Amino acid sequence: MSKKFKNDNQRKAVMSKYNTGRAGKPIPSNYKPPIKKTYIFHSDPGHGWLEVDRSELKRLGIENKISECSYRRGNKVFLEEDCDATVFLEAKKQHGEPFDFEERYEEHTPIRNYNYYK
Repeated sequence: MSKKFKNDNQRKAVMSKYNTGRAGKPIPSNYKPPIKKTYIFHSDPGHGWLEVDRSELKRLGIENKISECSYRRGNKVFLEEDCDATVFLEAKKQHGEPFDFEERYEEHTPIRNYNYYK
């Protein structure tokens, strides 16, 4: 049996009683779940790098935790797979930001010719 509401405000008021988050607190009606961002994971026969925006490193507060094993080109940073990509992904998890990957393999990637990060 479905309930008919007179208007959208009435629906929101009624639904807010049932719409609760993990802590049992009501979820605000203007809540929008985080959008899952897809990152490109580049690799060649010897190594791999996660491509991210430099501004995202700053926003997450990890720009000083990235080593010189990573590369940069313009506003993009190519995070070395063994350490720096892990630092980034852990920061994303701590901020509750979902992510996914798209893999790109190149036999001879130009990334190794970019400037080192820092």
